[in-house]
Amino acid sequence: SGRLAVVMEQNPKALLAPRVKVFFSAKSRVPLPQSVVDLSKITDQDRIVGRESAEEWGFERLDELWTGMELEGRGR
Repeated sequence: SGRLAVVMEQNPKALLAPRVKVFFSAKSRVPLPQSVVDLSKITDQDRIVGRESAEEWGFERLDELWTGMELEGRGR
């Protein structure tokens, strides 16, 4: 779907189907409203296609996404 997310919770039965928090558009390079997506409820739109480096994208404090706290400046 062209969105970046962090893994919130692993799925013990399917490593490529965790719960993730979507927060950024890789296509338009802008923050998105945060939403949790359960990849075990697969849709054609959402799937893991690779791992990205937070440093290369310029994200800081990604650990705040796991806590549920709103990122100041959306982490950029």
